[in-house]
Amino acid sequence: MGTVSHVLGQTVIQGDSMFLGLQFRKSSLEQVKAQLGNRYRAKKIVSVGTGKTRDGYCIRIKRETGVSMHYRKQGLICYINTTTTKWRQGLALIAFDSTANVSSARGIQPGKHRFSDVIAQYGPIDFDKKDTSLPAVQEISSDGEHWYTVLVFPNIRFISPGKKQPGENLLLRPVTGIWLEKEY
Repeated sequence: MGTVSHVLGQTVIQGDSMFLGLQFRKSSLEQVKAQLGNRYRAKKIVSVGTGKTRDGYCIRIKRETGVSMHYRKQGLICYINTTTTKWRQGLALIAFDSTANVSSARGIQPGKHRFSDVIAQYGPIDFDKKDTSLPAVQEISSDGEHWYTVLVFPNIRFISPGKKQPGENLLLRPVTGIWLEKEY
């Protein structure tokens, strides 16, 4: 695991795997609050699935699986899994936006760098690759409307808004966010 250091008031995420002592799948909601404070906006995370009853009817199943904690002043959101499945409990993701005063272990800052800087620091990516091995480029959306193009490396992701466009030079895209998460 990495450590955290401060350079000119900026928090550097050492090892790209830990933030201010918070560890993925280990740190609880209470530990996040103790480290980051109580000035956040919480939102329940509800998962929706389908199931069958014994008589063959399909039903929708909703259950609370976690909570997001939005620390607006720090420019970050923590996602905590609260399910009873032990290997999925605890801190799942920290999302830093362009207002966060952070830097990756290799110096990448949201709002200040481009995908070309990420590749220069983290190594090349095959932009046309079709398998799921890392590093990779992915397009993601949580709602089907708001899309992001993401450079995915182990434990860290670099985010830029919008889908890839045909013929677009992805190297010119701005890094608007950094997500830290532990792969399962």
